[in-house]
Amino acid sequence: MTDTVRIENAAAAFNEGDHRRFGEVFDALSEDVFRYVSYRVEDPAEREDIVSDVFFKILRSGNLPEEWPALRRFCYAVARNAVIDRYRSKKTTDDLDDADTSGKISHSVDHASRIDDASTIERVLQYLETVNPEYKEILILRIWDDLPYEDISDITGKSVDNCKKIVSRVLENVRSNVAYLFFFALFIR
Repeated sequence: MTDTVRIENAAAAFNEGDHRRFGEVFDALSEDVFRYVSYRVEDPAEREDIVSDVFFKILRSGNLPEEWPALRRFCYAVARNAVIDRYRSKKTTDDLDDADTSGKISHSVDHASRIDDASTIERVLQYLETVNPEYKEILILRIWDDLPYEDISDITGKSVDNCKKIVSRVLENVRSNVAYLFFFALFIR
């Protein structure tokens, strides 16, 4: 039995009242949800609180999608809403647009190790801090989380074509701006 089938069976059993099977769903999705939240929240304690809230909400829902792609989309959507809700509740002290975690990518991301040059990583991260948070979220879902455009569309509420265009434009801007930043940095040093 494949992992996907095992998780789908666990979701079906959960829906039928066997709540002990939720642990299998948690094990399959907790790393993805934690990574998703980590890209948006710098504070480790707050990150853990949000991830706990996400799985508590999923558990309380009592009815999980039974197909793997739909279950994964559902978990990402709950995580996205939890991050947004957390910052809306903090709005009195920190406007959502000014929040440190509105799409900020942590420097400790494992995927950054795929890039050989540390200065290139810094330039990419610097540039991504200037990108529209909504566009950055779509890029992260596509590149780091490796989600298909259909899932990204469901999570963000944008059309598949719009998601493709956004990823393409942001990547093109990263390429051109990182090259510009590198060229500029040569003359500043």
